[in-house]
Amino acid sequence: MINASAEKGDTTRSIARAISTEFDEIRLVDQNIAQFGQVSEIEKDDFDKVIAKINTADKIIGSPVYWGGLTSLLYTFIDRLGEVYHTPKNPFRDKEVVIIVQGAWPQEVLPHAKVYFEHFAENYNFHLLAIVTNLQEAASVNL
Repeated sequence: MINASAEKGDTTRSIARAISTEFDEIRLVDQNIAQFGQVSEIEKDDFDKVIAKINTADKIIGSPVYWGGLTSLLYTFIDRLGEVYHTPKNPFRDKEVVIIVQGAWPQEVLPHAKVYFEHFAENYNFHLLAIVTNLQEAASVNL
Protein backbone atom coordinates (compact mmCIF):
# COMPACT_ATOMS: atom_id res chain seq x y z
CA MET A 1 0.00 0.00 0.00
CA ILE A 2 1.19 3.47 -0.84
CA ASN A 3 -0.24 5.56 1.97
CA ALA A 4 -0.38 9.31 1.36
CA SER A 5 -1.80 10.13 4.79
CA ALA A 6 0.23 12.16 7.24
CA GLU A 7 -1.47 10.41 10.16
CA LYS A 8 -0.32 7.18 11.83
CA GLY A 9 -3.09 4.72 12.66
CA ASP A 10 -5.26 6.37 10.05
CA THR A 11 -8.57 5.56 8.36
CA THR A 12 -6.82 5.08 5.01
CA ARG A 13 -4.95 2.08 6.44
CA SER A 14 -8.17 0.68 7.96
CA ILE A 15 -9.88 0.79 4.57
CA ALA A 16 -6.86 -0.90 2.97
CA ARG A 17 -7.12 -3.71 5.56
CA ALA A 18 -10.73 -4.26 4.47
CA ILE A 19 -9.42 -4.82 0.93
CA SER A 20 -6.45 -7.00 1.86
CA THR A 21 -5.40 -8.16 5.33
CA GLU A 22 -1.78 -8.68 4.30
CA PHE A 23 0.18 -5.85 2.77
CA ASP A 24 3.37 -3.90 3.11
CA GLU A 25 2.89 -0.21 3.65
CA ILE A 26 4.95 2.65 2.30
CA ARG A 27 4.07 5.81 4.16
CA LEU A 28 4.97 8.71 1.90
CA VAL A 29 5.23 11.04 4.90
CA ASP A 30 8.19 8.95 6.11
CA GLN A 31 10.02 9.23 2.77
CA ASN A 32 12.16 12.07 1.48
CA ILE A 33 10.65 12.61 -1.97
CA ALA A 34 11.53 15.93 -3.55
CA GLN A 35 9.32 17.87 -5.93
CA PHE A 36 9.66 16.99 -9.63
CA GLY A 37 12.69 18.79 -11.06
CA GLN A 38 14.20 19.49 -7.63
CA VAL A 39 16.50 16.46 -7.28
CA SER A 40 20.19 16.85 -8.01
CA GLU A 41 22.51 14.03 -8.97
CA ILE A 42 24.62 14.81 -5.91
CA GLU A 43 21.82 14.76 -3.37
CA LYS A 44 19.44 11.90 -4.20
CA ASP A 45 16.17 11.43 -2.35
CA ASP A 46 14.18 8.26 -1.53
CA PHE A 47 12.20 8.07 -4.77
CA ASP A 48 14.24 5.24 -6.37
CA LYS A 49 14.12 3.28 -3.11
CA VAL A 50 10.32 3.61 -3.00
CA ILE A 51 9.98 2.55 -6.65
CA ALA A 52 12.12 -0.53 -5.97
CA LYS A 53 9.88 -1.48 -3.03
CA ILE A 54 6.63 -1.25 -4.97
CA ASN A 55 7.81 -2.76 -8.24
CA THR A 56 6.68 -6.35 -7.64
CA ALA A 57 3.15 -6.29 -6.19
CA ASP A 58 -0.40 -5.31 -6.94
CA LYS A 59 -1.05 -1.87 -5.54
CA ILE A 60 -3.34 -0.03 -3.19
CA ILE A 61 -2.93 3.73 -3.18
CA GLY A 62 -4.62 5.63 -0.37
CA SER A 63 -5.13 9.31 0.23
CA PRO A 64 -7.30 11.16 2.68
CA VAL A 65 -9.07 14.31 1.54
CA TYR A 66 -7.31 17.45 2.76
CA TRP A 67 -8.75 20.86 1.95
CA GLY A 68 -11.00 19.47 -0.76
CA GLY A 69 -8.32 17.47 -2.58
CA LEU A 70 -5.85 14.63 -2.41
CA THR A 71 -2.75 15.10 -0.28
CA SER A 72 0.31 16.93 -1.55
CA LEU A 73 2.32 13.81 -0.65
CA LEU A 74 0.39 11.85 -3.28
CA TYR A 75 0.57 14.59 -5.91
CA THR A 76 4.34 14.89 -5.43
CA PHE A 77 4.80 11.13 -5.73
CA ILE A 78 2.69 10.93 -8.88
CA ASP A 79 4.51 13.92 -10.40
CA ARG A 80 7.83 12.18 -9.79
CA LEU A 81 6.57 9.05 -11.54
CA GLY A 82 7.15 11.02 -14.74
CA GLU A 83 10.79 9.99 -14.33
CA VAL A 84 9.90 6.32 -14.87
CA TYR A 85 6.91 6.80 -17.18
CA HIS A 86 8.31 4.99 -20.24
CA THR A 87 10.95 2.87 -18.56
CA PRO A 88 11.11 -0.67 -17.17
CA LYS A 89 11.13 0.96 -13.70
CA ASN A 90 7.43 1.91 -14.09
CA PRO A 91 6.04 0.04 -11.07
CA PHE A 92 2.44 0.22 -12.31
CA ARG A 93 2.66 -1.33 -15.79
CA ASP A 94 0.13 -4.17 -16.16
CA LYS A 95 -0.74 -4.12 -12.43
CA GLU A 96 -4.10 -4.03 -10.71
CA VAL A 97 -4.60 -0.93 -8.58
CA VAL A 98 -7.21 0.08 -6.03
CA ILE A 99 -7.45 3.72 -5.02
CA ILE A 100 -8.71 4.84 -1.60
CA VAL A 101 -10.06 8.38 -1.37
CA GLN A 102 -11.47 8.99 2.09
CA GLY A 103 -12.17 11.80 4.48
CA ALA A 104 -14.87 14.15 5.65
CA TRP A 105 -16.23 14.87 2.15
CA PRO A 106 -14.83 12.31 -0.28
CA GLN A 107 -17.96 12.54 -2.46
CA GLU A 108 -17.08 16.15 -3.31
CA VAL A 109 -13.55 15.17 -4.35
CA LEU A 110 -14.52 11.94 -6.10
CA PRO A 111 -15.46 13.37 -9.53
CA HIS A 112 -12.07 15.09 -9.82
CA ALA A 113 -10.20 12.12 -8.33
CA LYS A 114 -11.95 9.69 -10.68
CA VAL A 115 -10.87 11.62 -13.79
CA TYR A 116 -7.37 12.10 -12.36
CA PHE A 117 -6.87 8.39 -11.56
CA GLU A 118 -8.42 7.19 -14.83
CA HIS A 119 -5.90 9.40 -16.66
CA PHE A 120 -3.13 8.10 -14.39
CA ALA A 121 -4.13 4.48 -15.14
CA GLU A 122 -4.22 5.07 -18.88
CA ASN A 123 -0.82 6.76 -18.96
CA TYR A 124 0.94 4.32 -16.65
CA ASN A 125 -0.69 1.24 -18.21
CA PHE A 126 -2.40 -0.22 -15.15
CA HIS A 127 -5.85 -1.62 -14.52
CA LEU A 128 -7.85 0.56 -12.12
CA LEU A 129 -9.98 -1.96 -10.23
CA ALA A 130 -11.87 0.49 -8.04
CA ILE A 131 -11.90 3.80 -6.26
CA VAL A 132 -13.28 3.29 -2.77
CA THR A 133 -14.28 5.84 -0.15
CA ASN A 134 -15.29 3.73 2.85
CA LEU A 135 -15.17 0.32 4.54
CA GLN A 136 -18.37 -0.91 2.88
CA GLU A 137 -17.05 -0.24 -0.62
CA ALA A 138 -13.68 -1.77 0.31
CA ALA A 139 -15.32 -5.02 1.39
CA SER A 140 -16.55 -5.61 -2.16
CA VAL A 141 -13.10 -5.29 -3.78
CA ASN A 142 -11.16 -8.42 -4.70
CA LEU A 143 -7.44 -7.75 -5.05
